[in-house]
Amino acid sequence: MPAGDALLDVNVVDRAGARPTSKMTGAELSLALGSDSAPLGSVALYSLGTLGASDIAAVPGALAASIATTDLGTYGRQTVTVTSPSPSADRLKIDNIQWPAANGTAIVPPGNHVLTWSSGSPAGPGLSSFTGELGTARVTAGTLELTYSSRPETLAVVTREPHSLEVDGAAARLRVQADPAGGFVVRLPRGRHVALLRF
Repeated sequence: MPAGDALLDVNVVDRAGARPTSKMTGAELSLALGSDSAPLGSVALYSLGTLGASDIAAVPGALAASIATTDLGTYGRQTVTVTSPSPSADRLKIDNIQWPAANGTAIVPPGNHVLTWSSGSPAGPGLSSFTGELGTARVTAGTLELTYSSRPETLAVVTREPHSLEVDGAAARLRVQADPAGGFVVRLPRGRHVALLRF
């Protein structure tokens, strides 16, 4: 199997005779999710309504266990969402590239990155959610460009409604719909691609 293609399945279901608990919970669940599995592939979480509210709330932190933060930025082997250190800082550069931050949050790709937050309005449309593995991104007042890889079709949630899409330099069909939580959901093709959205 090629490196990074495995899907590690963490099952949270009742276990007969298991100790200390009948199912993974708390620290055991966090350790299972936080094991550094990124070199092998992705982690999936399976449950049959067996996760309690406190465990559900702890899942993002447990999955980010292999991500390190420093005074300058982040280091990790997977895409992670970060939050601005100040409510007034909504403009971001990553490795000196203007980044599509959205409402004080940003999606940061794997690797070692320097994050520079500053006050002011975002430089352009923001990327608030992304289901693929982000490679790079950059934003201007009217464009958002990103590289990514994904096995299934990728969903990107952006803060403004785009009017056109290019994939790998060619015009592509734009499929977009309003997100009830805010913003607009754009469907991107599976695989490794460069996507350019124009607004």
